[in-house]
Amino acid sequence: ILPLIIIRVIILFVKDAAVVINIFWILTYILTAITTYLFLRKLGIRYSIAVFGSIIYNFLPYHYMRIEHFWLCGCYIIPLCLWLIMDAAGVVSYEQKQNVFSIGKLKVTKRQIVNLVLGLLIGLNGIYYSVFAVMLIMVMAFFNCISKKDIKKIAVGVYDTIAIFAPIVLFYVMPTVLWGNSMMSEAAATRNIYDIERYALKVAALFFPVQGHRIKALADFTEYYSEVFNLTNENCTVILGIIMSIGLVLSLLGVFCKSLYKTDHELVKCMGQINIVIILIACQGGLAAYIGIFVTTAIRCFNRMSIFIALSLTVVCISLENAIVHWKIKRYMELAGISALTLFGIWDQTSAEYATYSLYTADKISYEWSYDEKEKDYYSLKNYFADIK
Repeated sequence: ILPLIIIRVIILFVKDAAVVINIFWILTYILTAITTYLFLRKLGIRYSIAVFGSIIYNFLPYHYMRIEHFWLCGCYIIPLCLWLIMDAAGVVSYEQKQNVFSIGKLKVTKRQIVNLVLGLLIGLNGIYYSVFAVMLIMVMAFFNCISKKDIKKIAVGVYDTIAIFAPIVLFYVMPTVLWGNSMMSEAAATRNIYDIERYALKVAALFFPVQGHRIKALADFTEYYSEVFNLTNENCTVILGIIMSIGLVLSLLGVFCKSLYKTDHELVKCMGQINIVIILIACQGGLAAYIGIFVTTAIRCFNRMSIFIALSLTVVCISLENAIVHWKIKRYMELAGISALTLFGIWDQTSAEYATYSLYTADKISYEWSYDEKEKDYYSLKNYFADIK
Protein backbone atom coordinates (compact mmCIF):
# COMPACT_ATOMS: atom_id res chain seq x y z
CA ILE A 1 0.00 0.00 0.00
CA LEU A 2 2.75 2.52 0.95
CA PRO A 3 4.64 2.17 -2.38
CA LEU A 4 1.32 2.55 -4.21
CA ILE A 5 0.58 5.74 -2.27
CA ILE A 6 3.96 7.11 -3.37
CA ILE A 7 3.21 6.08 -6.96
CA ARG A 8 -0.21 7.80 -6.80
CA VAL A 9 1.40 11.05 -5.66
CA ILE A 10 3.92 10.91 -8.52
CA ILE A 11 1.09 10.28 -11.02
CA LEU A 12 -0.49 13.60 -10.00
CA PHE A 13 2.42 15.33 -11.74
CA VAL A 14 3.69 12.81 -14.32
CA LYS A 15 1.67 10.66 -16.75
CA ASP A 16 4.43 8.75 -18.55
CA ALA A 17 4.74 5.24 -17.06
CA ALA A 18 8.51 5.00 -17.64
CA VAL A 19 9.15 8.34 -15.95
CA VAL A 20 6.93 7.35 -13.00
CA ILE A 21 8.84 4.09 -12.53
CA ASN A 22 12.22 5.86 -12.69
CA ILE A 23 11.15 8.54 -10.22
CA PHE A 24 9.95 5.90 -7.78
CA TRP A 25 13.19 3.92 -8.22
CA ILE A 26 15.28 7.03 -7.47
CA LEU A 27 13.02 7.89 -4.52
CA THR A 28 13.77 4.50 -2.92
CA TYR A 29 17.42 5.60 -2.72
CA ILE A 30 16.57 9.04 -1.35
CA LEU A 31 14.15 7.65 1.26
CA THR A 32 16.60 4.90 2.29
CA ALA A 33 19.33 7.50 2.78
CA ILE A 34 17.01 9.61 4.94
CA THR A 35 15.71 6.79 7.18
CA THR A 36 19.18 5.25 7.65
CA TYR A 37 20.68 8.64 8.48
CA LEU A 38 17.95 9.43 11.03
CA PHE A 39 18.31 5.96 12.58
CA LEU A 40 22.07 6.38 13.04
CA ARG A 41 21.65 9.90 14.42
CA LYS A 42 19.12 8.65 16.98
CA LEU A 43 21.76 6.15 18.13
CA GLY A 44 24.10 9.07 18.83
CA ILE A 45 26.33 8.71 15.77
CA ARG A 46 27.93 11.96 14.59
CA TYR A 47 26.80 13.63 11.35
CA SER A 48 29.72 12.63 9.12
CA ILE A 49 29.57 8.95 10.09
CA ALA A 50 25.77 8.90 9.82
CA VAL A 51 26.06 10.20 6.22
CA PHE A 52 28.68 7.52 5.52
CA GLY A 53 26.42 4.79 6.95
CA SER A 54 23.35 5.95 5.02
CA ILE A 55 25.26 5.92 1.71
CA ILE A 56 26.87 2.52 2.32
CA TYR A 57 23.50 0.95 3.20
CA ASN A 58 21.91 2.62 0.18
CA PHE A 59 24.40 0.93 -2.16
CA LEU A 60 23.73 -2.52 -0.76
CA PRO A 61 23.74 -4.87 -3.82
CA TYR A 62 20.29 -6.10 -2.70
CA HIS A 63 18.86 -2.64 -3.50
CA TYR A 64 19.97 -2.82 -7.14
CA MET A 65 19.21 -6.50 -7.69
CA ARG A 66 15.64 -6.32 -6.40
CA ILE A 67 14.44 -4.48 -9.51
CA GLU A 68 12.77 -7.76 -10.57
CA HIS A 69 10.64 -7.74 -7.38
CA PHE A 70 9.99 -4.03 -7.54
CA TRP A 71 8.22 -3.54 -4.20
CA LEU A 72 11.11 -5.17 -2.34
CA CYS A 73 13.19 -2.11 -3.21
CA GLY A 74 11.57 -0.44 -0.20
CA CYS A 75 14.81 -0.70 1.81
CA TYR A 76 13.86 2.61 3.43
CA ILE A 77 11.58 0.73 5.83
CA ILE A 78 14.30 -1.50 7.35
CA PRO A 79 15.97 1.15 9.58
CA LEU A 80 12.50 1.84 11.03
CA CYS A 81 12.13 -1.90 11.70
CA LEU A 82 15.52 -2.04 13.42
CA TRP A 83 14.61 0.88 15.67
CA LEU A 84 11.53 -0.99 16.91
CA ILE A 85 13.56 -4.20 17.32
CA MET A 86 16.19 -2.39 19.41
CA ASP A 87 13.48 -0.63 21.38
CA ALA A 88 11.90 -4.00 22.20
CA ALA A 89 15.36 -5.16 23.29
CA GLY A 90 15.56 -2.16 25.63
CA VAL A 91 18.78 -0.65 24.23
CA VAL A 92 17.49 2.63 22.78
CA SER A 93 16.33 5.58 24.81
CA TYR A 94 13.18 7.68 24.83
CA GLU A 95 12.03 10.48 27.07
CA GLN A 96 9.68 7.95 28.59
CA LYS A 97 8.22 10.25 31.24
CA GLN A 98 7.21 12.82 28.69
CA ASN A 99 3.43 12.53 28.25
CA VAL A 100 2.16 14.00 24.99
CA PHE A 101 -1.47 14.00 26.14
CA SER A 102 -3.85 12.16 28.45
CA ILE A 103 -7.22 10.48 27.97
CA GLY A 104 -8.69 10.19 31.45
CA LYS A 105 -6.24 8.10 33.42
CA LEU A 106 -4.56 6.88 30.24
CA LYS A 107 -1.36 8.78 29.53
CA VAL A 108 0.00 8.65 25.99
CA THR A 109 3.78 8.98 25.73
CA LYS A 110 6.04 10.06 22.89
CA ARG A 111 7.36 6.50 22.70
CA GLN A 112 3.89 5.06 22.11
CA ILE A 113 3.08 7.57 19.35
CA VAL A 114 6.43 7.10 17.56
CA ASN A 115 6.20 3.30 17.74
CA LEU A 116 2.60 3.39 16.48
CA VAL A 117 3.52 5.55 13.47
CA LEU A 118 6.57 3.43 12.63
CA GLY A 119 4.57 0.22 13.03
CA LEU A 120 1.82 1.45 10.70
CA LEU A 121 4.36 2.51 8.06
CA ILE A 122 6.07 -0.88 8.22
CA GLY A 123 2.73 -2.70 7.93
CA LEU A 124 1.62 -0.51 5.02
CA ASN A 125 4.86 -1.18 3.16
CA GLY A 126 4.16 -4.89 2.67
CA ILE A 127 3.97 -8.33 4.24
CA TYR A 128 7.48 -9.79 3.99
CA TYR A 129 9.45 -7.15 5.87
CA SER A 130 6.57 -6.81 8.36
CA VAL A 131 6.62 -10.52 9.23
CA PHE A 132 10.40 -10.53 9.59
CA ALA A 133 10.27 -7.41 11.79
CA VAL A 134 7.59 -8.89 14.05
CA MET A 135 9.60 -12.10 14.50
CA LEU A 136 12.66 -10.16 15.61
CA ILE A 137 10.68 -7.72 17.76
CA MET A 138 9.01 -10.52 19.72
CA VAL A 139 12.24 -12.51 20.18
CA MET A 140 14.16 -9.45 21.40
CA ALA A 141 11.27 -8.42 23.67
CA PHE A 142 11.36 -11.94 25.15
CA PHE A 143 15.13 -11.69 25.71
CA ASN A 144 14.60 -8.31 27.42
CA CYS A 145 11.81 -9.77 29.56
CA ILE A 146 14.06 -12.63 30.72
CA SER A 147 17.16 -10.50 31.37
CA LYS A 148 15.26 -7.78 33.28
CA LYS A 149 12.98 -10.35 34.96
CA ASP A 150 10.02 -8.11 34.14
CA ILE A 151 7.05 -9.59 32.30
CA LYS A 152 5.92 -6.07 31.34
CA LYS A 153 8.83 -5.80 28.89
CA ILE A 154 7.03 -8.19 26.57
CA ALA A 155 4.20 -5.64 26.26
CA VAL A 156 6.40 -3.40 24.07
CA GLY A 157 6.76 -6.21 21.55
CA VAL A 158 3.04 -6.96 21.59
CA TYR A 159 2.18 -3.25 21.10
CA ASP A 160 4.56 -2.95 18.12
CA THR A 161 3.24 -6.19 16.64
CA ILE A 162 -0.35 -4.93 16.77
CA ALA A 163 0.69 -1.66 15.13
CA ILE A 164 2.47 -3.50 12.29
CA PHE A 165 -0.22 -6.12 11.70
CA ALA A 166 -3.16 -3.67 11.82
CA PRO A 167 -2.70 -2.47 8.18
CA ILE A 168 -1.98 -6.03 7.03
CA VAL A 169 -5.24 -7.28 8.54
CA LEU A 170 -7.15 -4.29 7.14
CA PHE A 171 -5.79 -4.40 3.58
CA TYR A 172 -4.94 -8.08 3.05
CA VAL A 173 -6.86 -10.30 5.45
CA MET A 174 -10.21 -8.46 5.60
CA PRO A 175 -10.75 -8.37 1.80
CA THR A 176 -10.12 -12.14 1.78
CA VAL A 177 -12.72 -12.65 4.53
CA LEU A 178 -15.32 -10.25 3.11
CA TRP A 179 -15.03 -10.83 -0.64
CA GLY A 180 -13.45 -14.26 -0.87
CA ASN A 181 -10.18 -13.20 -2.51
CA SER A 182 -8.15 -16.43 -2.60
CA MET A 183 -4.79 -14.95 -3.64
CA MET A 184 -3.07 -15.52 -0.28
CA SER A 185 -4.45 -19.03 0.20
CA GLU A 186 -3.38 -19.89 -3.36
CA ALA A 187 0.11 -18.61 -2.61
CA ALA A 188 0.28 -20.85 0.46
CA ALA A 189 -1.07 -23.82 -1.52
CA THR A 190 1.51 -23.52 -4.32
CA ARG A 191 4.52 -23.13 -1.98
CA ASN A 192 6.03 -25.96 0.04
CA ILE A 193 8.78 -26.81 2.51
CA TYR A 194 11.19 -27.41 -0.34
CA ASP A 195 10.79 -23.77 -1.38
CA ILE A 196 11.67 -22.61 2.13
CA GLU A 197 14.89 -24.64 2.01
CA ARG A 198 15.63 -23.59 -1.56
CA TYR A 199 15.28 -19.89 -0.79
CA ALA A 200 16.83 -20.09 2.69
CA LEU A 201 19.74 -17.83 3.54
CA LYS A 202 23.28 -19.07 2.88
CA VAL A 203 25.77 -17.45 5.24
CA ALA A 204 28.71 -17.97 2.87
CA ALA A 205 26.97 -15.85 0.23
CA LEU A 206 26.88 -12.85 2.57
CA PHE A 207 30.67 -12.53 2.31
CA PHE A 208 30.99 -13.02 -1.46
CA PRO A 209 32.27 -10.15 -3.66
CA VAL A 210 29.54 -8.50 -5.73
CA GLN A 211 28.82 -10.13 -9.10
CA GLY A 212 31.02 -8.55 -11.77
CA HIS A 213 33.36 -6.97 -9.18
CA ARG A 214 35.81 -4.50 -10.67
CA ILE A 215 38.69 -6.75 -9.55
CA LYS A 216 38.50 -9.63 -12.04
CA ALA A 217 39.82 -12.27 -9.60
CA LEU A 218 37.00 -11.44 -7.16
CA ALA A 219 34.41 -11.44 -9.95
CA ASP A 220 35.65 -14.86 -11.11
CA PHE A 221 35.50 -16.16 -7.52
CA THR A 222 31.82 -15.21 -7.20
CA GLU A 223 30.95 -16.58 -10.63
CA TYR A 224 32.60 -19.94 -9.95
CA TYR A 225 31.32 -20.47 -6.41
CA SER A 226 27.83 -19.29 -7.29
CA GLU A 227 27.55 -22.51 -9.28
CA VAL A 228 29.34 -24.60 -6.65
CA PHE A 229 27.07 -23.42 -3.81
CA ASN A 230 23.97 -23.28 -6.04
CA LEU A 231 23.41 -19.54 -5.63
CA THR A 232 21.38 -19.52 -8.84
CA ASN A 233 18.32 -18.12 -7.06
CA GLU A 234 17.57 -15.26 -4.69
CA ASN A 235 20.70 -15.99 -2.66
CA CYS A 236 22.62 -14.05 -5.29
CA THR A 237 21.13 -10.87 -3.77
CA VAL A 238 22.35 -11.30 -0.17
CA ILE A 239 25.92 -10.06 -0.71
CA LEU A 240 26.94 -7.43 1.86
CA GLY A 241 30.27 -6.04 0.67
CA ILE A 242 33.42 -5.70 2.78
CA ILE A 243 32.24 -2.93 5.13
CA MET A 244 28.93 -4.53 6.14
CA SER A 245 30.62 -7.96 6.34
CA ILE A 246 33.06 -6.50 8.87
CA GLY A 247 30.08 -5.09 10.76
CA LEU A 248 28.49 -8.56 10.91
CA VAL A 249 31.68 -10.13 12.29
CA LEU A 250 32.16 -7.34 14.86
CA SER A 251 28.54 -7.65 16.00
CA LEU A 252 28.95 -11.39 16.61
CA LEU A 253 32.23 -10.80 18.48
CA GLY A 254 30.44 -8.16 20.58
CA VAL A 255 28.03 -10.79 21.91
CA PHE A 256 30.84 -12.87 23.40
CA CYS A 257 33.63 -10.31 24.04
CA LYS A 258 32.40 -7.70 26.52
CA SER A 259 35.77 -5.94 26.58
CA LEU A 260 35.62 -5.24 22.83
CA TYR A 261 33.24 -2.31 23.35
CA LYS A 262 32.83 -0.41 26.61
CA THR A 263 30.55 2.58 26.08
CA ASP A 264 28.31 1.07 23.38
CA HIS A 265 28.49 -2.59 24.34
CA GLU A 266 24.71 -2.99 24.71
CA LEU A 267 24.03 -1.70 21.19
CA VAL A 268 26.72 -3.90 19.65
CA LYS A 269 25.59 -6.92 21.68
CA CYS A 270 21.98 -6.31 20.60
CA MET A 271 22.97 -6.17 16.93
CA GLY A 272 24.91 -9.39 17.37
CA GLN A 273 21.95 -11.09 19.03
CA ILE A 274 19.66 -9.96 16.21
CA ASN A 275 22.07 -11.43 13.64
CA ILE A 276 22.29 -14.74 15.53
CA VAL A 277 18.49 -14.96 15.66
CA ILE A 278 18.24 -14.22 11.92
CA ILE A 279 20.83 -16.90 11.12
CA LEU A 280 18.98 -19.44 13.31
CA ILE A 281 15.68 -18.67 11.57
CA ALA A 282 16.67 -17.99 7.97
CA CYS A 283 19.52 -20.36 7.14
CA GLN A 284 19.06 -23.73 5.45
CA GLY A 285 17.91 -26.26 8.03
CA GLY A 286 16.88 -23.39 10.31
CA LEU A 287 13.72 -22.64 12.24
CA ALA A 288 12.03 -21.31 9.10
CA ALA A 289 11.34 -24.92 8.16
CA TYR A 290 9.22 -25.32 11.31
CA ILE A 291 7.35 -22.11 10.46
CA GLY A 292 6.54 -23.75 7.14
CA ILE A 293 5.47 -27.02 8.79
CA PHE A 294 3.32 -25.61 11.58
CA VAL A 295 2.27 -22.13 10.40
CA THR A 296 2.45 -21.37 6.67
CA THR A 297 4.64 -21.83 3.61
CA ALA A 298 3.35 -18.58 2.06
CA ILE A 299 6.38 -16.78 3.56
CA ARG A 300 9.18 -18.76 1.98
CA CYS A 301 12.07 -16.46 0.95
CA PHE A 302 13.87 -16.07 4.26
CA ASN A 303 17.06 -15.03 2.44
CA ARG A 304 15.45 -11.58 2.37
CA MET A 305 16.32 -11.21 6.05
CA SER A 306 19.85 -10.43 4.82
CA ILE A 307 18.73 -6.82 4.48
CA PHE A 308 18.37 -6.69 8.27
CA ILE A 309 21.85 -8.21 8.70
CA ALA A 310 23.22 -5.48 6.42
CA LEU A 311 22.42 -2.90 9.10
CA SER A 312 25.36 -4.41 10.99
CA LEU A 313 27.05 -1.37 9.47
CA THR A 314 25.72 0.26 12.67
CA VAL A 315 28.56 -1.52 14.49
CA VAL A 316 31.08 -0.19 11.95
CA CYS A 317 29.72 3.33 12.56
CA ILE A 318 30.01 2.87 16.34
CA SER A 319 33.59 1.61 15.89
CA LEU A 320 34.49 4.66 13.79
CA GLU A 321 32.89 6.95 16.37
CA ASN A 322 34.91 5.34 19.18
CA ALA A 323 38.14 5.50 17.15
CA ILE A 324 37.71 9.22 16.39
CA VAL A 325 37.07 10.02 20.06
CA HIS A 326 39.85 7.74 21.38
CA TRP A 327 42.53 8.93 18.99
CA LYS A 328 41.31 12.57 19.06
CA ILE A 329 41.35 12.75 15.28
CA LYS A 330 41.14 16.26 13.86
CA ARG A 331 38.06 17.32 11.91
CA TYR A 332 39.73 17.57 8.48
CA MET A 333 41.33 14.13 8.95
CA GLU A 334 37.97 12.71 10.02
CA LEU A 335 36.19 14.04 6.93
CA ALA A 336 38.97 12.94 4.57
CA GLY A 337 39.08 9.44 6.05
CA ILE A 338 35.30 8.95 6.05
CA SER A 339 35.01 10.29 2.49
CA ALA A 340 37.66 7.83 1.32
CA LEU A 341 35.93 4.98 3.14
CA THR A 342 32.59 5.95 1.57
CA LEU A 343 34.04 5.93 -1.94
CA PHE A 344 35.71 2.58 -1.26
CA GLY A 345 32.40 1.14 -0.02
CA ILE A 346 30.51 2.27 -3.15
CA TRP A 347 33.32 0.92 -5.37
CA ASP A 348 33.30 -2.43 -3.56
CA GLN A 349 29.51 -2.89 -3.43
CA THR A 350 28.73 -2.01 -7.04
CA SER A 351 29.77 -3.38 -10.41
CA ALA A 352 30.66 -1.55 -13.60
CA GLU A 353 27.90 -3.69 -15.16
CA TYR A 354 25.33 -1.62 -13.25
CA ALA A 355 25.88 1.19 -15.77
CA THR A 356 24.87 -0.97 -18.73
CA TYR A 357 22.43 -3.61 -17.52
CA SER A 358 19.17 -3.29 -15.62
CA LEU A 359 18.96 -6.86 -14.33
CA TYR A 360 21.11 -9.65 -12.91
CA THR A 361 19.79 -13.09 -13.83
CA ALA A 362 20.70 -15.58 -11.10
CA ASP A 363 20.19 -18.83 -13.01
CA LYS A 364 22.39 -17.62 -15.88
CA ILE A 365 24.90 -15.97 -13.48
CA SER A 366 25.10 -12.92 -15.72
CA TYR A 367 23.85 -9.36 -16.19
CA GLU A 368 21.18 -8.97 -18.85
CA TRP A 369 18.61 -6.65 -20.40
CA SER A 370 20.57 -3.48 -21.12
CA TYR A 371 19.00 -0.08 -20.57
CA ASP A 372 19.04 0.45 -24.37
CA GLU A 373 17.07 -2.78 -24.87
CA LYS A 374 14.68 -1.83 -22.12
CA GLU A 375 14.08 1.61 -23.62
CA LYS A 376 13.54 0.16 -27.10
CA ASP A 377 11.09 -2.40 -25.73
CA TYR A 378 9.19 0.30 -23.84
CA TYR A 379 8.74 2.58 -26.87
CA SER A 380 7.75 -0.39 -29.02
CA LEU A 381 4.95 -1.23 -26.58
CA LYS A 382 3.99 2.43 -26.22
CA ASN A 383 3.62 2.83 -29.98
CA TYR A 384 1.67 -0.43 -30.20
CA PHE A 385 -0.90 0.71 -27.64
CA ALA A 386 -1.03 4.18 -29.23
CA ASP A 387 -1.97 2.57 -32.53
CA ILE A 388 -4.75 0.56 -30.85
CA LYS A 389 -6.08 3.68 -29.17
